[in-house]
Amino acid sequence: MKHLTEEQIVLHCYGDAGDGAAIEEHMQECSQCREEFDKVKVLLAGIPAVEAPEPPAYLEQKVWLRVRDQAPDRRAVSWMPKWAWGAVMAVLLAAAFLAGRFWPRNVDVQKPPHTAQVSPGRVLLVAVGDCSMNWSACWQRLPTARQS
Repeated sequence: MKHLTEEQIVLHCYGDAGDGAAIEEHMQECSQCREEFDKVKVLLAGIPAVEAPEPPAYLEQKVWLRVRDQAPDRRAVSWMPKWAWGAVMAVLLAAAFLAGRFWPRNVDVQKPPHTAQVSPGRVLLVAVGDCSMNWSACWQRLPTARQS
């Protein structure tokens, strides 16, 4: 590994280096980087911590006034009143409906042939076939159905 950069050393002092284990391993092997690390650590320890000043109470109002003055006027964007946009949308909706309703359709479209054609005789055979399996039970039910 090459010698550590000043940025890597400072980040390691603060504990923000991404590859801290590799830096520690390098500093154990490299006396020059270890000495530089100790110098930076002493220098940073001598710098007192400063708290961030509290912003003044009027700062938010001042910023909003400045932003408001620079923002474009919302009324200048629309060249039509809101009710006119509603009328335009209604006309477009009616035009789309009428176009779909009266537009000539392509009649030449071929429909796919029916794959199964059912004849009434086959339906009767299936209906009677259910009773033919147990014909005697169906025959016995027939007179009772007629009486009720």
